[in-house]
Amino acid sequence: MDLVAGPQGSGKSTFFPVAHRGHDFFNVDDRRRELNRCSSRKIPLEVRRRAIKEYREFIEKHIRRRHSFAIEVTLGKEITFEQAERARQAGFRRHLTYVAAEVDDCVGRVANRVEGGGHGVSASVLRETYAASMRNLSRAVREFDVVQVYDNSREAQLGDAPEDITPQLVLEAQRGGDHICAPPASSLAAGRARWDHHDLG
Repeated sequence: MDLVAGPQGSGKSTFFPVAHRGHDFFNVDDRRRELNRCSSRKIPLEVRRRAIKEYREFIEKHIRRRHSFAIEVTLGKEITFEQAERARQAGFRRHLTYVAAEVDDCVGRVANRVEGGGHGVSASVLRETYAASMRNLSRAVREFDVVQVYDNSREAQLGDAPEDITPQLVLEAQRGGDHICAPPASSLAAGRARWDHHDLG
């Protein structure tokens, strides 16, 4: 079970698209857009419900058949942990790739995405999801088999090389083992402080 997680606007779809994970995959946002005639604008409630239904059926089918799969989540809801526990009982290894950024950065990125015709969410809902997702990250570190946390707070600057705008690995943990942090560097100091603040250190 391969989960790519993080709040809306953190950059998970940009840098870690589930379509490139080497497994069967499902991205709810992409499916909603497909069902809405390839548009992220004014998606009807029935379309949203259908996409969620298909998403949950996809997960349950793959757990039942014991087939590897990749999904994108915010990690803001309990159902993700329930699904992961069923996967564990079925013999799956749970690998979480978590992408984070400052909440104001996430809000701004989503606003920019909406202006460009992409999918969006209100700032108030995003902030609620952000808080829940960060709280749940510490639980995921304890429960999942492998967790990798990437800091995507840095904004691109003129003259940046490609590696300068790639999210930086700041924490790697294996269930029941020690946490392995990225080597100390000035660009990661603020990120590491955030994970410590949320009881990850």
